[in-house]
Amino acid sequence: MQSKLGSFIEALANTLIGLVFAFAAQGVMFALSGIQATAQQNLIVVIGMTVVSVVRSYIIRRIFNGAWLTSVKSKWKELLG
Repeated sequence: MQSKLGSFIEALANTLIGLVFAFAAQGVMFALSGIQATAQQNLIVVIGMTVVSVVRSYIIRRIFNGAWLTSVKSKWKELLG
């Protein structure tokens, strides 16, 4: 099982790599959609969504690695005998 810090670092690394791709993709999508945004505005949106993504990834990882999953497993064992 991964530690809380390990979970956070993994989620952060994954999301930072995604940030680079998101910045480029969003710039292209904005241009194709006729949305005018400066690089700074694009970066602000990408950083905001990155923070949301890190928090979401961390919470989901903790749920699946933590007591919730253990509880579900024990309930299945009880049901199956």
